[in-house]
Amino acid sequence: WTENGSATTWNVEYGTAGFTPTGTPTISGTTSNPVTLNPLMDNTTYEVYVQADCGADSSSWVGPFTFSTPCAAITPAYLTDFSTFMPTCWDEATNGALATGPTGLGSGSWSQSGSLARINLYSTGKSDWLVSPEFDLSAGGWQLAIDASANDFSNTSAFSGMGSDDSVQVAISTDYGLTWTEIYSFNASNPPILTNTTYSIDLSAFTGTSNIFGIRATEGTSNDAEDYYFKVSSFEIRVPPTCVDPSAITVSNIQATSADISWTPGSAVQQGWEVSVVDAGMPAMGGTVTVTPSYNATPLTANAAYDVYVREICTPGDTTGWIGPVSFTTPCGTYIPDYLQDFSAYVPECWEEAKGFLTSSTVLTTGSSSWTSDGFANNGYTGAARMNIWTQGQEEWLISPSIDLAGGPFQLEYDVALTTYSGTVATTLDADDSLAVVISTDNGATWSNANILQFYTAGSEPSNTGDHAVIDLSAYSGIVKFGFYATSTDELTVDNSIFIDNFEVTSLCVTSFGTDTQTACESYTWIDGNTYTSSNNTATDTLVNAAGCDSIVTLDLTILTPTAGTDVQTSCGPFTWIDGNTYSVDNNTATFTLTNTAGCDSIVTLDLTVAPLPNTGVTVSGATLTADITLGTGITLSWLDCDGGFAAVPGETGQSFSPTSNGNYALRVDENSCVDTSSCFLIDNVGLDATDFNAVSIVPNPTSNFVNITFEDAQAELMILDINGKLVDQLTIKSGDSVDMTLFENGVYLFKLTSDSISTTERVVKQ
Repeated sequence: WTENGSATTWNVEYGTAGFTPTGTPTISGTTSNPVTLNPLMDNTTYEVYVQADCGADSSSWVGPFTFSTPCAAITPAYLTDFSTFMPTCWDEATNGALATGPTGLGSGSWSQSGSLARINLYSTGKSDWLVSPEFDLSAGGWQLAIDASANDFSNTSAFSGMGSDDSVQVAISTDYGLTWTEIYSFNASNPPILTNTTYSIDLSAFTGTSNIFGIRATEGTSNDAEDYYFKVSSFEIRVPPTCVDPSAITVSNIQATSADISWTPGSAVQQGWEVSVVDAGMPAMGGTVTVTPSYNATPLTANAAYDVYVREICTPGDTTGWIGPVSFTTPCGTYIPDYLQDFSAYVPECWEEAKGFLTSSTVLTTGSSSWTSDGFANNGYTGAARMNIWTQGQEEWLISPSIDLAGGPFQLEYDVALTTYSGTVATTLDADDSLAVVISTDNGATWSNANILQFYTAGSEPSNTGDHAVIDLSAYSGIVKFGFYATSTDELTVDNSIFIDNFEVTSLCVTSFGTDTQTACESYTWIDGNTYTSSNNTATDTLVNAAGCDSIVTLDLTILTPTAGTDVQTSCGPFTWIDGNTYSVDNNTATFTLTNTAGCDSIVTLDLTVAPLPNTGVTVSGATLTADITLGTGITLSWLDCDGGFAAVPGETGQSFSPTSNGNYALRVDENSCVDTSSCFLIDNVGLDATDFNAVSIVPNPTSNFVNITFEDAQAELMILDINGKLVDQLTIKSGDSVDMTLFENGVYLFKLTSDSISTTERVVKQ
């Protein structure tokens, strides 16, 4: 640093980039300028702060000043791929001849592809370097192993060779990059191959401590036709194995879940090989030991990319480097229904496109067609397959993966729509335009117009909003493929788009049938939402059964109507009906609704005839009782002994009755079907002269609640009997008292009143 004052002592604080200074010197009171910072880590960026120490005081800290340490020399063994670009302590350069070494460090035309470093050589002018870290080879006896390959720019499965003056040189500098020596060269006469291969280079002549390697790719001055990628997958410095690398790795008999791998042994004597099959782009790992130069890789995943590595086992613990990768892709497997494709990605996994005219036996070469991705029925932009049918020469196929129908029966379902090219409105197909849905019964080897499952043409177009097609596949078995074949032989008038979505092979739906038997009163609302007011055995509704298929139900409905009837009643006096009402006069209009045995309404109409109660009036004259009723047809009289339990007095059925003994007597009158009984009358003057009796008044009579009783004595004993002589109540009353009959049932009651001067039985009607 430059001292701007007179200080001769300084403080220094430093740390890795981004550290927070504390103000406490790392080096305190140094008199050295420059000062040595030690120890430091290699390949690390540091920050430095400096302060002048003036004795009595100090200056402010100045900084940070930044610097980076170089990479330290690496002592092998060493292995790197290019999954990180650039690997630690590697660099690249845009130019530089072998004699002068790389120039323009920090950038270049090398790039990363997965775990590879690659450069495209196709013209003139390139002279780009990959530059390694520094290595200490002083132990001697090392070997450099570089895994390299090449492929054409536009075809990863082919390599046409290097240009006439193209070269990729592997060079070493033993003096930290001052001078360079070529130790291996790829060129037109010694090109790499398509398969990743390990190239081993003897380093036993190099034992220094400052060795740097460079991989220089140059196009030379001739602009040849070759256009290719040169690729480096790994760079390794190792102890040379005691056996030779295997070569010519081959993958054959590639199936959906297995593949056969073979190779050429590197040495006549070895103890076997290790095989590593990994997902494409992954480095070799693990490995399966085999004692023969072949291996069956299983299980694998269908439609998946893999890399194969092989290394030879020289002795236990001593192997060659991994040779590879050799890449392969398993084909699509056979799908077992249920299979569904919703075209959310296009071209869907394991689907194919092709072109070709359908005949009785067409062999298609898969590749591409005019089918593409779009929104179903032009709604949106993705999620369905779309074919623009409009011009001549169109023979466009979209083909499904292999599907095994052995476990059937199955059915094919899909959605199909037809619209104008860029719209959503309905349209028609030209006479030369069509879409055929075809099944290949030999797994896509051939296609036949005899195996068309569905044919859409002029007059049988799908709708613009979409139709759902269901096709019975029960006639087919084995492994099949399905193709959607769109064709137009001429450019006529319309420009249409046809769409396919939701392709599904699923278990065959067998429609089930059933009958729903119902009985209802007047009306019934069924599962179809309709209300029926008459019997019906033709209505149907479609449900989904447990298998997910249609279940067609037929209604068998019987509508029952309400019943009606008449309840004919004849009553002597008031009549209480089933509706709870009491009728005192004839009635033929009252109705009441019951439930009949079918559960429907039964409307009953009352036809009531109320006959008047017979006249039970009695006139007492002395010891003679005379009925007031006029005798006629259907009228019979009976005189009753009240004191004898209302037993009929034998032989006394006439208009008048003169008891032969004192007691209480009553009159029973039978008039047609009505019967009534009078109050009891006391006769106590048999054999005596007629005597005036105290008058008794019971009003109102008939009554619906209270009666008032008056008589001449102060009080009397009252017994209330029903018509059958059963005691209902007994109480002591005073003249003028009221008796509450509200809770009595309707009917005729006998009031037996007894006092010092009274002994009488009166008839009272409760209604």
